[in-house]
This record gives sequence, structure tokens and C-alpha cells, in this order.
Amino acid sequence: MMEIAECEESPEFAFNHDVFLSDSAVEVSTKEIIQKRNPPVEAVKRFDFLPSYTHIFENYLMKNVPFILGKSATSEWKSRKDWVTEEGKPNLKFLAENFGHVTVPIADCKREQYSSQPKCEMTLGEYTQYWESYIGAGYPPSMESLYLKDWHFTRDFPGYPAYTTPNYFNSDWLNEFWDRRSDEVDDYRFVYMGPKGSWTPFHADVFRSFSWSANICGRKKWILFPPGEEDNLRDSLGNLVYDVFSANLKDVTKYPQYQQVHKPFEVYQEEGEIIYVPSGWHHQVHNMEDTISINHNWINGCNIDLCWTFLMENLADVQREIADCATMDGWNEQCQIILKASSGINFEEFFRFISTVATNRLASLKQLCTWKGKTHGDVNGKLLSIEKSKRFRKGIVENVKDDTRTDACANFVSCVSDSTYYDGNDGQRNDTKANAARHCTDACCSHSASGDRVLKEVSSRNHSIQATEGGTCGATISSHTSLQNTSCDFTHGVLLDSEQTKNDVDLDSSKSSPFSSTSFRMDSFHGSCHEQSMINQNKCQIIFDLQRLEYVLSAMLQKAEFSSIDFREYSPCPEELLLSLSQVFKK
Repeated sequence: MMEIAECEESPEFAFNHDVFLSDSAVEVSTKEIIQKRNPPVEAVKRFDFLPSYTHIFENYLMKNVPFILGKSATSEWKSRKDWVTEEGKPNLKFLAENFGHVTVPIADCKREQYSSQPKCEMTLGEYTQYWESYIGAGYPPSMESLYLKDWHFTRDFPGYPAYTTPNYFNSDWLNEFWDRRSDEVDDYRFVYMGPKGSWTPFHADVFRSFSWSANICGRKKWILFPPGEEDNLRDSLGNLVYDVFSANLKDVTKYPQYQQVHKPFEVYQEEGEIIYVPSGWHHQVHNMEDTISINHNWINGCNIDLCWTFLMENLADVQREIADCATMDGWNEQCQIILKASSGINFEEFFRFISTVATNRLASLKQLCTWKGKTHGDVNGKLLSIEKSKRFRKGIVENVKDDTRTDACANFVSCVSDSTYYDGNDGQRNDTKANAARHCTDACCSHSASGDRVLKEVSSRNHSIQATEGGTCGATISSHTSLQNTSCDFTHGVLLDSEQTKNDVDLDSSKSSPFSSTSFRMDSFHGSCHEQSMINQNKCQIIFDLQRLEYVLSAMLQKAEFSSIDFREYSPCPEELLLSLSQVFKK
């Protein structure tokens, strides 16, 4: 497999190939992969500002390390306004009036049934009535503690913009796949609502996916165990403990390894904060107050190998369970049926998932390489140099540094340094969504006759670099448009104008995105080095995804169980798709 040098140069997509499985190590366990990838974690980092995507990608997503984002990440969400009273409590009246007719899943937190909480259904209106009475009675032990879990809110109310997925979590293959399915309607986007004292038992997330959870209101306590620690919390039969606070854990005959467990991370998540839970981190969660949260499960290039390895481990478990029937006709097919029932996915559906994402990325790369009729690189992996576009940003930064009249200039420097890829919020310690360039402009207004002064001073200087192979592109900044009000929808690393992202993203076919799930504006960047750098970064994101997809598909085709499945109805079939992916990396 060819490595793309230009992708390696970019900090956003630099990765350690030793950490990602090699073709010769297909049978490595999920635990071994995670433990090799995970660095030692001393504490769960809490960001009071919005860090750059680079920082999160390199230090948290790729390394499988948890973190918490501060309130600024959710401050503009509609749900933070509509679903919360002035006192910071759940607005049960609003919820009942607007969504009360919908049937929702409810778990009984005071009962255990087969190592889980038994569930029932009721309308949201009925649930809010119960909740009000539970609060009014003072949360008595004699009453049920009912917890609304796994409500597919966005599926039920697609027209209600309750929230915006943070940029760091937008590369979401799992929901991309389900959004494009026509045979079933489903997703992995959920709303949770529960009274003080409701909780979720000890578990790891489905498919070894990542998850993020945002507190709309209330407070949660998270008990997080790094990967591998769960083995010390299994009983003598290999079953995970239901409650990590259970007194039964001290019984060495039932839990022989409990004495070896290390102290978990105990994290309190406040109103408005978002917690990221990496693959394989087992956890237990308690609502310390009446709480509403929005949760996503998601998979992308950073953890797709963990998902595949987890699926193989589950298949091995199934095969052991029915090994006495191995000589029967149709045994492999029966194993796949049981795998689907026990894990939620089998090899056939996993291929559909991989195929959907890979087909989208291949189409995106082809379109991006010829966007607006211009050639921006070879579809077969020859990317234009990112280092050349960095020189342009460096020139802007150095010139702005000359003017130190206000602290906002430092924020502006951060904005320009990151503006090609990110939302411009890097380094800000406030709860607004305006980016650093806007803050710089506002601050400069109090020191000069015009807020345009810094940008005009920068644009008055000539900045030109070699932006294409053998060509020169002059770059100037002519207005605020090219540096401020920018945000990054990192579903596939696409830069968006923030004024367009909320309501009126340009869907004109002449400006349609090379990406499957979004559209974007580049008018103010067209022909500039800024645009070229964006194109290179978008290609880096796609190449990163395709590398991961090629590896996993190669590993799948090596499994005998996979070859027994009839894929004749699929186009492309697995072999054709692998050939297409391999073509991208040919020299």
C-alpha cells in the first residue's frame, strides 16, 4: 500500500502506521489494539475553550483518549434555549406541548433483568407527567426511577434543529450509512432524559464505536475505566458486573480479579458540556440532577479497525457456542444470523456499511480533483504540496504579529493559522460562536477609525507562493469575507461560510460540494492559495478515510466466513471495491 507523503506532512492526518493494524496482524484482539494505541491517561482533559481540530484529532481521536468540551460548544443550540427553564431545569411543559404525542423508550432504573434495566414504552406526555410527580414527591425510594433512553429524536422530528454536531465529531460514518439506507429508517443519534438518581449500568458502546454526550441541562457523574480494566470486573463466568458499586465485587469467588482493578476516572459533567468517550472505554453514568442529554454513537477512520476486530471476536464467540453443529449444512450462515442478533450487525451488513462510505469517498475524490473545471491533483493519490500553502498563512501571521495593539490580535493570529481547516475558535475562552477574526475586528474598532485596519494592513502587503506544480498564484485578502465568519463542517473537512451554515447553504449545482453529505461556498477563495490549501486538506481527509477502508476490506476478504457470503447482488462487489480503493494508492 502506498503512503501519501503529503498527507503525512499535514498534522491533521498524521498517524502512526504501527498503531493501525498491518495486513499480517489480522487476528490481533480489540483489547491489544486499543492498549497499544492508548497512551497513559492521568486525567480527563477539560477544555474551557474550543481547541483546533488538529489538536483533537492527533491527541484524542487517534489516541483514543477522552476529553470534555466546555459550554461554548453548545451555547447556541436551540435545545439549550427551548428545553431548559430560566432556573436551569428541564422545561417539561415545553417538551410535553411540542413532542408529547410521540412514543418513547423508558428504562426502570430500580430493577435489573438479565444484567440490564427492563424497558417499556409510553408517550413523552405521559413520561413528563410521571417526572413532575416524582419531583413533587421528593424522589421517594418507593416510586419507580424511570429513565427515557435512546430516543431517536432527530428521526422523529427532522425539522427541529435541536443541536449542531461539533466539528470534531462530524466525520461520522455510522450515521452517514444509516442516513443513506432506503430499506430501513434508523440512526445512532439519541436523546436521554431522566430524574435525579437515574443511571446507566456498566457497559461499553455498541460496535466499539466512539460516543459523545452533551448535557442540555443537569449534571452527570461518569465512571470511566480505560480499556482492559473491564477484565478485572468480570465474574467467574466472564460476565461484566452490572453495577461497579456492587458489594458483590468484594466476593473473590464471584469476581476473582477485582482486587487487580485500578481506580477509575470519576468525572462530573456540567450543564452545556460535551464528553467524548473513546472506543472500548467501559463506563457507568449517574444523573446527579434532573438531566437532559443528546448523544451520538459514531465510527470513522480512527476506530474502524476496532469495530471490525470487535465483530470478528463476536463471531468467534458465536462459533464456539454452536461448535457442536459445525458439520451441519448452512453452519456459517447460521453463525451470521446469530451474530446479527447478538451484535446488531453481521459481515454482510458490515460490507454494506464499508461500501457506502468507500463509494462516497471515491466519488468525492474524483470530483474534488476536477472541481470547477480545474485540475487540483491526480485522482490516483498525487496531492499538491500542503507546505506551499502553509507559507502563505505564515506570511499573514508574521505581518499581523507586528501589530500588538490589542490582545485580540493574538486571537486573530490563531484564526489565520487555523482558518484553512477549522472554525476559527482556537484559543478563545468565551461562550460566543463568533470567531477570532471577528473578535480582532471588534477590538480594533476601539483603537482605530475602522475595524478593517488590521485586515487592510495585511492585504496591502504582497503574499505570493508557488501554489501549483510550476505555477504561481498571487494571494491577497480583499475583505473580511475570506478570513472571518468561517466555520468547518468536518464531515469531510469542508470549509463553510458560517452565515450560510445555519439556514441557506448554497445548493446551486455549479457550486455543489464534492462531498456526499454537505454543500459549501468557495466564491471568495476561488483562484486563491487559500482555496488550494482547502482542496489539499479535503483530499487529505478523503485519503485518510480511503486508507482505513482499504485496510479493513483487505482484512475482510481474508476471512473464510466472508467468502461464503453471496455478494452477487451487490455493485460493486467486495473484490471490485478493493480494486477501486487500491487504484487510489498506485504510484
